[in-house]
Amino acid sequence: MKKKIPFNLLVFLLYLCFAILLTYPLVLHFRTHLPGPPTPSDQLTTVWFFWWFKKALLEGRQVFFSDYIFYPNGVHLMPQAIDFIPVALAFPLSFFFSFIVIYNLIFLFFFALAGYFTYLLVDYLVHDRKAAFISGLLFAFMPYLLRLEISHLDLLPTFVLPLYLLYLLKTTQAPTIKNRLILGLCFLLGSVAYFYFFIYLGLLTLVYLVWLWRSQTHPLLPLLKKLFLPLGLALLLQLPLFIVDFRKLPFFNEVIQGGFKGAEIYSVFFYQYFKPFSSFFLGFIPFLGLLILVRFKIYRQKEVKFWLISFVLFFILALGPVLHFFKSPTKVILPYWLFQWIPFLSTLRTPCRFFVPLMLSLTVLTGYALSFIFQKLKERKEIVWWFILPLLCITVILDFERVPIPLFPLEVDPFYQRLAQQKKEFAILEIPFGFSDGFRGRGDEWVEPLYFQTIHQKKILNGRVARMNKNQLNVYTQNSLFNTILLFEEKKEVDAQTREKAKKQAPEILQDLNIRYILLHQKYFHSPLSEFIQNLGFKKIYQDNKLKVYEVQ
Repeated sequence: MKKKIPFNLLVFLLYLCFAILLTYPLVLHFRTHLPGPPTPSDQLTTVWFFWWFKKALLEGRQVFFSDYIFYPNGVHLMPQAIDFIPVALAFPLSFFFSFIVIYNLIFLFFFALAGYFTYLLVDYLVHDRKAAFISGLLFAFMPYLLRLEISHLDLLPTFVLPLYLLYLLKTTQAPTIKNRLILGLCFLLGSVAYFYFFIYLGLLTLVYLVWLWRSQTHPLLPLLKKLFLPLGLALLLQLPLFIVDFRKLPFFNEVIQGGFKGAEIYSVFFYQYFKPFSSFFLGFIPFLGLLILVRFKIYRQKEVKFWLISFVLFFILALGPVLHFFKSPTKVILPYWLFQWIPFLSTLRTPCRFFVPLMLSLTVLTGYALSFIFQKLKERKEIVWWFILPLLCITVILDFERVPIPLFPLEVDPFYQRLAQQKKEFAILEIPFGFSDGFRGRGDEWVEPLYFQTIHQKKILNGRVARMNKNQLNVYTQNSLFNTILLFEEKKEVDAQTREKAKKQAPEILQDLNIRYILLHQKYFHSPLSEFIQNLGFKKIYQDNKLKVYEVQ
């Protein structure tokens, strides 16, 4: 007798099929392309850290410091800006697959897991699989992630939110060791996944506790005792990461103070919630769900109020520090404005990212509304299964789809394979040459050398990290050769005296730093910088239509 596929596994596979469909044509370019716009940045930083994490562990190096980028001084890697969930998943997979394939696998599975755990959460609340499945689709494939944050793998493990809330509810109802343990693990997972997730979970927990206290459903003190151990232990376990941030990064205060700048730019404009096909469109089905909640007074139910309060809270937070009339700021101050005075919250310069918990709250509310409708139609199961449910799925797809999603190819010049075969340790100078973080940079901020390094394994001067010390910008200023290259790339005036000084000192500088090759990419073939490199007098040992290589003698 054939075994049936477990129903929950079938649900997960359905979400995975939707992920493949809504990210088309990624599945056709799984080994050669990454999702995102044609000017990649964050994706390649993530791929680079996959490689660095593996290298650091296997070779006994520091995980949170690397001199393989920003060579020769190196750079501290801020733990709170590292994508720990993708990195942890990538490490075992890296023994079997390329880093591009790993990235794309994780990318798809995050969408499927978000849908699946939202399904479990809503089914737990409304006991209706059909309503729960639609809710999972709405949350997993929200337009904000598919259209605006498609390049940020660190923002995609949104499955942590519904999973955490599911076990927060279960622990409240039945504080067993299993439920409390999973709750603590979920909080720890969310906290190390991304700092915004830590804030999401903290705010949701606070709202939930206040709602329970106000609704007099549970005595507050016994409930706090139930939650203290799992959540307190989770905070304690991630304390070492915060210590690393403070002790290893003397510029952490600078990051905190500067983080709030630009919050208005990255806010949601009110009208965008209601504009079809915008990145912040709430969706036609959620709007229908809200109408049903109001029309049939479902919002008055005690268990619905928590989700309604959460929805309103994150709806307002996503609007940023001031209200905008269309795209023009008004004088209306919003609660987000207070964040600039609160330690750690002042680092949150992207209010629109609160759209994620907003959508989770909204999709749960939609689940309540759909469950109510399906209950009314319980005598007409055939119509629900064969007409209404497929119609709802199609509406979600048409609402949120962005097919074809943008992809960019990763082409590796054959010379990098030749470099990889050279076992001696040395550095290379890649041109374009530049470095940056989320706030600032110098030179040409071209990040593909990070990916090339995963192939050739040599040290490079280029680099991109989430946050860096402002003094890092001046590292190469005192070096005549590197500063001259940066000036060329920044299209600044370079006088003859500066060029001559750099040319004269170039051999000694490069040999002292054990830089064996200068790689000039196609972008600068026909430029004053190319002429300057050629005049340094080093022998050209390789050339194709995309790369020129000079050997430092």
